[in-house]
Amino acid sequence: MNILKSMMIVLMLLLSTGTAFAGKLGSGSFPDSSQYNISGNVTVSQSGDKITITLGKGYTMGAAPDPYVSLGKGSQPVTGGIIKLLTKQGGQSVTVSAKGIDLAKVDSVIIWCKRYAVPLAVAKIQ
Repeated sequence: MNILKSMMIVLMLLLSTGTAFAGKLGSGSFPDSSQYNISGNVTVSQSGDKITITLGKGYTMGAAPDPYVSLGKGSQPVTGGIIKLLTKQGGQSVTVSAKGIDLAKVDSVIIWCKRYAVPLAVAKIQ
């Protein structure tokens, strides 16, 4: 009986702090055919109310204007999931709040040109 009571308390604490889910949501690759020479792997993970987009060590991008990374539905960013890229080469991670993001609609990671509001490359997440 004490074990069940303890498990219920832990579950309630986890749910109330937003840390009930932690883990990999999916991964994918940017196609090498992008006109902006964007290639590499990407992983999306969640810990509590934070979503992390990690571009792999082999990530590269050629000359591209105003690059951001975003969670997306197809080739369109989802609300709340767009972050300025720190570098055009090598691994990096960016974190966004999961609040307000409908993860059921997220099926891609997009390298997005904010200035012209167009996708530069799309990696399907599986």
